Amino acid sequence: MSRTLVSLILSALLLFSGSTEAAELKPLADLKAVTAVDKERSAQVEDLALKWWMKNRGMLAEESLTVAGYFSVVRPIANFAERNDRIWEVRVIHMHAGGPTGVLWVNDRTGSVMGLGVENTPISDLQQMIPGGFGKYCLYEKHQPMHKPWSEDISKANIISDNSLQVVQDESQETKLLKLRSSPPRPKIREQEVFQALSTYRVISGEDWRHKYHHVAGLDQTGWLVRPDASQLKWLIRPGGLALVVYPDGGTIFLAREVH
Repeated sequence: MSRTLVSLILSALLLFSGSTEAAELKPLADLKAVTAVDKERSAQVEDLALKWWMKNRGMLAEESLTVAGYFSVVRPIANFAERNDRIWEVRVIHMHAGGPTGVLWVNDRTGSVMGLGVENTPISDLQQMIPGGFGKYCLYEKHQPMHKPWSEDISKANIISDNSLQVVQDESQETKLLKLRSSPPRPKIREQEVFQALSTYRVISGEDWRHKYHHVAGLDQTGWLVRPDASQLKWLIRPGGLALVVYPDGGTIFLAREVH
């Protein structure tokens, strides 16, 4: 047996002999950290991941996203990535549990997203929380800080009540349009009441909104918030201190005057 081979064998025995000081094994870094150079791209990646997660899983009020880092693909991933593609890892973190509720991979080259985590809440389940026709607008629960007032500034928004609108036909008689009534009936709820509710009520979970509060059936007031940029949000105010706001993409904010 050659002297070189003996040396290799002795080195291996020493490595696994139980001497932790001589043979401490350190895990390899699996992700490269995000640096200042990556800041702009990292923000874009987080936005891609957020849109995918909200559309396919729904964002809880207690969840937030963080970009954990990136790596290069060694073995191609079918229908997602080629060798040497940069893949960003984005984690969905639950603020109370402290751990991830989902992990997303975003392909830097293509923008494609793969997600692993909780099953999507069926749209029908969320819509069933809101009886009547209003539920059709609500597609997912939108992320907002819990037990704090809704974060949107609506001080310059135009508040319109649904009973101030009427459905009319356009000239081609093909499209129905919503227009303000020339002589609207007296609103059942004043603009100031809507503004007060939406500005001061606090964000709660959809589950709490449905199960922890008393609901008065048949007395909902609904309407629209038209913001300066012309975007429109749907609102609902329910007697007893409950409210909803729905964004154009179906994201729904659940609000209550008091937090139970």
